[in-house]
Amino acid sequence: MFHEGLPSEINARGFALDLGLGLQAAALNWSSSAPVFDGFCSQRLNPRRRGFLYGDLGGAINEVSLLERTLALIDGFPD
Repeated sequence: MFHEGLPSEINARGFALDLGLGLQAAALNWSSSAPVFDGFCSQRLNPRRRGFLYGDLGGAINEVSLLERTLALIDGFPD
């Protein structure tokens, strides 16, 4: 992928996309729960999946765990 000189626009865009996804995954790995991190990786980093549409969840995501986490966070907010 890396060659001497300037990359073509399509290669630069793909590199920027992959770099952004890698940084997002690293941030989630550091700061989030395992179900959130695993869901992100299975949804966004799997080359056969690459789901970028809102709500387009693959079968590998533990939706119940994510919803329970969200409800617990909501319950912790003051009214």
